[in-house]
Amino acid sequence: YNFHIYDGLIQSKQSAQRALADSNSLTEIENYVNANRTDTNHNLAGIAKGRNVILVSLESTQSFVVNQKLNGKEITPYLNDLIKKSYSFENFYHQTGQGKTADSEFIVDNSLYPLGRGAVFFTNAGNEYTAMPEILKNHGYYSSIFHANNKSFWNRDIMYDTFKYDKFYDINSYDVNEENSVGWG
Repeated sequence: YNFHIYDGLIQSKQSAQRALADSNSLTEIENYVNANRTDTNHNLAGIAKGRNVILVSLESTQSFVVNQKLNGKEITPYLNDLIKKSYSFENFYHQTGQGKTADSEFIVDNSLYPLGRGAVFFTNAGNEYTAMPEILKNHGYYSSIFHANNKSFWNRDIMYDTFKYDKFYDINSYDVNEENSVGWG
């Protein structure tokens, strides 16, 4: 809670501006991009075409618990099963700024770094992005995102719409009660 007050104070003192590209530079940029294209003719290109694509991001989860047992019982049975049929990346180091979780979502969806100061989900919420959900939509995919907070937490309702997610499931989308939830704090 105190961080939100601090962050609000810092943001109120900054003059965040929308960065607009100079159209005179467009040809130079297009030439650079075309001259530096990455070859996509490798063995992973198109490997998920026509399949369901599920991205699972686990905040504050350490990989050493995966495929381990405690007193003879699997610690992460669902992840153990899922990981057998998946690509998993253990040497992944965060590049988040003050936005933490929201910054990590921004990085994953846009392949862009967040801000050095402040949270991009607030300071740049009015910008336009060509994010992963929109790209997937252009290839015939339907994208959903699931979060256990209310829609407006960290401005997700605005940003997920900006990223062009088809459906956002927030806390009100779930039937949460004592019988079906464990360890939610």
